[in-house]
Amino acid sequence: LEYINNSTDSLNDDIDALQTKYNMNQTKKHMVSNITDITNDNNSLIEKEKEATQTINNLTKLFKINFSNADANILYYNKLQITYFYSQLQKSIESIKQLYRKIRAFKLSNIYLINEKYSDISKQFDNILQLQKNKLTENLNNLKEIEQYVSDKKITFLHTVNGNTNSNFNALKEIYDNIINRENKAH
Repeated sequence: LEYINNSTDSLNDDIDALQTKYNMNQTKKHMVSNITDITNDNNSLIEKEKEATQTINNLTKLFKINFSNADANILYYNKLQITYFYSQLQKSIESIKQLYRKIRAFKLSNIYLINEKYSDISKQFDNILQLQKNKLTENLNNLKEIEQYVSDKKITFLHTVNGNTNSNFNALKEIYDNIINRENKAH
């Protein structure tokens, strides 16, 4: 149970970190289902182990017979007790096995669910990376477009300046303003 709780806490910490950093509010936290049932099963397992240990201790005591003082009645009574305790031990062992199987199945089920949740997070993170890549590509294309625009306007500007010493300053101001606007767009 501690492993499941620690794994769930770790997963939820990862979800919190991703939600904070990347605003991934669509990711729901992982909740351990049936934790009350499995806690009860774990407590039952502990009790069954104690019962089995006590039964083994009782059986061990029955095998320590002082044969010099033993008569047929004592041996018969010991045989009945051994048979009874052995039967109880077998029942305890079977109960322990069933509880172990149930707890193991619960643990594996939760490991699977945690793995699925990490897989979902991974897909969302891949989407975030793709969006960032697309935005960077768009920004790069905008920068190339601005670079080309500035280069073209520079050539036009130089051509206007070289072509006419009494150039139209309104045309120059318009070219300058366009360059400044494009630079501001890049920022």
